[in-house]
Amino acid sequence: MPLPDCFVVLITAIGLLCSPASASASDSSNVAVPERSAALIRPILDLRQQSIAECGELGSNSNCASGAAYERQQDRDEKIWELVVALTQRSGPQADEALVVLTCFNLDVAHETSDAIVDRGRRMLPLIDKYHRHRPVVPNRNYPGVMLRSDADAQLDAAVRLINYGSGPLRETTARPLGEGYAARSLLR
Repeated sequence: MPLPDCFVVLITAIGLLCSPASASASDSSNVAVPERSAALIRPILDLRQQSIAECGELGSNSNCASGAAYERQQDRDEKIWELVVALTQRSGPQADEALVVLTCFNLDVAHETSDAIVDRGRRMLPLIDKYHRHRPVVPNRNYPGVMLRSDADAQLDAAVRLINYGSGPLRETTARPLGEGYAARSLLR
């Protein structure tokens, strides 16, 4: 007995939803950052946005090479550093998620967030998975796409490898005394 047309349509639709093509389309989707985590990262990202508006993209800074613009840029960089260090010292699920989200953005302090993620260990894996191949969207902000890292997935992959590897000789570095950095710095830049 043949299936009614409505069942054929339903089976076809289920097949399309489960196909790899639809999975790759969802991989590029946006993920909303929860408000409590977003509140922790907005001050950092707002400062970076101000820097881009005044100086240009990260690394170019040609508009802030000297004078008052240079001083403002230095002040913003120092404040970003202080806020990121304070965030790495916070505990709890909101801070955990904020660190993973920051890893997706172009910041000069990416190694600090990466080290903190690796130090926090396996509890970070579900959060890394949440943002892997997804664009974090911070509520009540519209940050330019240039602020996002083009290699964010590689950064998150490296963090997963280091977390899964655990502590050991790969985490130490001869370039810096133990406690001041990890081999993750080379993998996570």
